[in-house]
Amino acid sequence: MFIGSTIGRVGLFFSSIILARFLGAHNLGNYSVIQATVGLFTIFSLFGLDATSAKYIAEFDSKDREFIGRFITTITLLGVGLIFLVSTVYIFSVRYLAVGIYKNPDLIPLFYIAIIWLTGQTFLPISEGILLGFRSFNAYAKAKAISGLAVLPVTFLLVYFYGLNGAVYAGIILYFLSLVLVMHPIAGIIIREKIPCWKSLLDKKDFYKVLNFALPSFLLTFLVVPITWFGVMLLSRQTGGLDALGFLKVAGFLSGIALYLPSLFQKTSLPLLSEVYGTESSFLFGEAAYVNLRIVWLITLPIIFLLMCSSRLLLHIFYGAGFEAAWPIACLLLVHALFFAVGSINDQILAGAGRRWITFFNHIIWAIIFFIVAVILIPKYLAIGNALTNLISVFIYFILQVFWLKKLFNIGYENFTSLFIFSIFLFVIAFSFAFQFQQQVVLIPITVLSAAAVAYIEWRFFLTEAEKRLAKASTGKVKAAILNLKSRL
Repeated sequence: MFIGSTIGRVGLFFSSIILARFLGAHNLGNYSVIQATVGLFTIFSLFGLDATSAKYIAEFDSKDREFIGRFITTITLLGVGLIFLVSTVYIFSVRYLAVGIYKNPDLIPLFYIAIIWLTGQTFLPISEGILLGFRSFNAYAKAKAISGLAVLPVTFLLVYFYGLNGAVYAGIILYFLSLVLVMHPIAGIIIREKIPCWKSLLDKKDFYKVLNFALPSFLLTFLVVPITWFGVMLLSRQTGGLDALGFLKVAGFLSGIALYLPSLFQKTSLPLLSEVYGTESSFLFGEAAYVNLRIVWLITLPIIFLLMCSSRLLLHIFYGAGFEAAWPIACLLLVHALFFAVGSINDQILAGAGRRWITFFNHIIWAIIFFIVAVILIPKYLAIGNALTNLISVFIYFILQVFWLKKLFNIGYENFTSLFIFSIFLFVIAFSFAFQFQQQVVLIPITVLSAAAVAYIEWRFFLTEAEKRLAKASTGKVKAAILNLKSRL
């Protein structure tokens, strides 16, 4: 899974360079507006069915294959119905969004084209949830690898010849390619395991049980995506807002690199934790949850430190001198990335234990804080205001999560104190590095050595013996996967 996901991430990284260099800050801002709008409608067509699929298939795969067949049939038909309803509303909303909200009528044709993007963006997460629920991590990795290899040529050709329109075309093509690649192994599992799909639907009792999980998942997304969209919309309406949005987008590409490894844990943690919760004691579940949290924090921190230190130079080299000024935004988003990564694992822990409503109520508080801070900071500080809004709101959300982890699984603030202090210390050093790190390539080895020193300190003073054994085992699996890939090539 690591190799396949790495190939996919590398493809996305280079496609981000193409988008930034060929579109420029202004059109990159327009592209962000289209992405955010499609994402806003996706929450209604998706309805939390992605996380629901991963949880219930993982939980019942070894218990009740009849339930799995009814579940897949019901989820598929529900998804088709939802995409039809949401697409209809989307079509009638396009003109108002482009003219009334964004005050940019030139986006109307692209909004109409993006309805196909909306369809792919709905069914791909559901399909990925089903595949990960079956714990077919290798098949998922292969799909990611193939789609990742296609990202660069598809994006380059379409953006080079068609500009902003080509960026939208590329997004549509790549989503549907990924969807086909994910659905193929799902069909193989259904046929091989003789899962009885398309014979019957979930009965009323089981449907309400699934709905009880899907509804808070949907409401949770319903809080997050519109609030995030509000930040994008508010920024785009300011004087110079589209250019600032382009800077924010480029800075977000760096934080996306930092979130790569945590995203792997997030993808696999829900089905695995759901399985532990369904088959083991609550004590073992709490232990597994705590180990997941620490590993994500310890893996993410050195990467963020390295990217923060070199953010100014990386933006200049990869995205051009015009985007170098986005380095303070990148640093803020990278700090945000740490708490976002740990917070995402916290969400999966609560979801694996069936406590989705707690996550929903936490997100209500997050949404209120985000809205208030955004209204205060974004009009005055533009992209930096948006980055600060994200950081402040996600940090408060993290504090709320730890409160519930203490209450439910005895994972309290004291478990994170030393890591938190160490992280803040590193952030101050990294920001100072970035301030001096203009175009002095000679400082690159210094930064790399510093990040290696951070990793050594973590290994020497923060990792337990059990976690070291787990890390060594994981490293061995990665090496074996690389050797296997070499032999195949």
